[in-house]
Amino acid sequence: MLSNDEYRNIIWKLDHVPENLHGQQRQNYTRLLRQQTKEHEYATKFIPFEPLPHIPYFINRTTTKQCLHQLIKAATVSPEFTLDTESMNIYKKENKPTLIQLQIFLPHHSSCALIIEMYHLPNENHICFKLIKDLIEIIFSQDKKLYTWGSINELKPFVIFKLFSYEQLNRMNPINLQENFKIFWNQQHPHKSSSSTSSNSSSDNRLCEACIGIGPSEIWSLQNSVAFELNEYLPKKLTNQGFNMGLDPNLRHMDSKEKHYRQQLSTYALNDCL
Repeated sequence: MLSNDEYRNIIWKLDHVPENLHGQQRQNYTRLLRQQTKEHEYATKFIPFEPLPHIPYFINRTTTKQCLHQLIKAATVSPEFTLDTESMNIYKKENKPTLIQLQIFLPHHSSCALIIEMYHLPNENHICFKLIKDLIEIIFSQDKKLYTWGSINELKPFVIFKLFSYEQLNRMNPINLQENFKIFWNQQHPHKSSSSTSSNSSSDNRLCEACIGIGPSEIWSLQNSVAFELNEYLPKKLTNQGFNMGLDPNLRHMDSKEKHYRQQLSTYALNDCL
């Protein structure tokens, strides 16, 4: 969270954008400042996001056969999953795919939360690589319910890692909660003119899309949906960080600072699918 002086300084910068910034550079500058103010305002207004109980797993070259067999068993009996991905922005290039996050729902409101580290997978000829492929094939099968926040097309850049194919993606029929949420929100919070509402309903009236600044063709971000539906703050300050660096502390020796930063990235990545 920003200090009051830092927050006021950002507001001042938004009102005094340097005249030498033009086009995309100006847009990027103001977008960054607006995101910083949004993070501060949400952190001030809402309580921190609290996921349901889950067991985290890193999936990479250090993952054992025993662990993968256990996850395959869990995925085989589970009917529902969530999926998200993380990528890195590369200047003037396409985004670099780095992580796939998967949640396997378990009984009693618990789950397995997986971070598949694409740049730290075992060799293609290793038995564990095949087991990871088997795990994903089970989760992507048509008899499973797979929930996403956005289009399944975000998985297409990950095909290069050979854990799944374009044909598998084309056969999938995931449930896009981002599209469903917009429909749900408009049904629950229709816009009403102030003259047609009583003072008792005015608070709910201010929650329609138009009143909270979301356009009719604009998609809901996960952060906004968590904030307005759950009254919780889901931080997004770590978007587009170096998720390819290796988050699992078992990958190599790390000092306490390195471990702490990677724990922050891991929490960020997992919260997007929990």
